[in-house]
Amino acid sequence: MRVLFVAVIAAAALSTGAVAGAERPVTPAEAAAVRTDWFAHHRFAERHSCAAVVVARADAPPAYKEGTPFVHALDLDERAVCTTSASAAAVRVGMSNRAVAETAGAPVPWRSGPYCWWYRKPDDGRRICFDARGYVGRIQIAVHG
Repeated sequence: MRVLFVAVIAAAALSTGAVAGAERPVTPAEAAAVRTDWFAHHRFAERHSCAAVVVARADAPPAYKEGTPFVHALDLDERAVCTTSASAAAVRVGMSNRAVAETAGAPVPWRSGPYCWWYRKPDDGRRICFDARGYVGRIQIAVHG
């Protein structure tokens, strides 16, 4: 009986991200540092993590639309600092936004926003949505073909 109880507690912890995906989400200060760096220098003078750049891009203020110099610079920096051989299929509910960026790389920027990131692969698309704390709460898969 005691073993079963421990197994249930461990499964619950895994599903909420308390164990797997235990990395903390990107903080607002980390994302703000990316924006501040660009606005201070009109280029990225500091090296930022993939996760910080992805969150800064996803949270870009509405005044900065696709094609503006700031958003374009974020897009280029995402491609420079994020892995390109990543797999969105490895993302699980409970992972932090930091772990998602490290696992899946940069999402499709123009289809992503502060709450959901979109990943495209040859056979499917994945919409990965985050809760208010920055952890994956829902994964939606669209199969094409």
